Amino acid sequence: MSPEAYAALRRRQTVAQAPDLQNIDEIRIESLKRVNPDAVVADMETAVGKPIDQAVLDNDMRRIYGTGDFEHVNYTLIDEPGRRVLAVEAVEKTWGPDYARFGMGLSSDFTGQSSFFTLAASYRKTWLNALGASWRNMVQFGFNNMVASEFYQPLNAEGDYFVAPNISYSNPPCVPLPGPEQHRQLLHQLGPGRPGRWRPVQALWRAAVGIGQRRPAATAGDRVSVPGG
Repeated sequence: MSPEAYAALRRRQTVAQAPDLQNIDEIRIESLKRVNPDAVVADMETAVGKPIDQAVLDNDMRRIYGTGDFEHVNYTLIDEPGRRVLAVEAVEKTWGPDYARFGMGLSSDFTGQSSFFTLAASYRKTWLNALGASWRNMVQFGFNNMVASEFYQPLNAEGDYFVAPNISYSNPPCVPLPGPEQHRQLLHQLGPGRPGRWRPVQALWRAAVGIGQRRPAATAGDRVSVPGG
């Protein structure tokens, strides 16, 4: 192929295509077992009765994947007789919907006077109802003992508003007060005490109900098929 013919071919290949102005007649969410399809549609800005905006649709796919419920997300445009369907294939994670995590922390000043350890575990249940409620629990033992629990309840399928009652109990450790050279600097933080002694800290109970607004962020990309993470 001559250079002139190749250049002409490249010009034909790079000609911008006209935008697709055909309206979407249906958004179809396929093969979901746990996640509410209405919640997936609510996370999309692409809407029935409007044509496809590629940048908006790519953002929608990123936003759906960003919820953390899916291994990967993809879509297909299906032209049925007299109608166009946007079919979203969001593959739910094969693990879950309950998640457990464990951790351990160690700290030492290598003098034997300030060595601590912490063991922690958390357990989270997701999609307890059609609105996507979740229940989080955490325990921690060692230097700082703590037990906490929170129930997160969206108030609509969009997840724009939620309530989150929670309760926690903590029993902080006795705090070793420093020697005379540091006592003055830390006295206002620790309260009255004597250098070289231990100051006990009172155990704390806490209960609260949070009310807020949430909307997941998104970034754009080309036709999205994101591997699970």
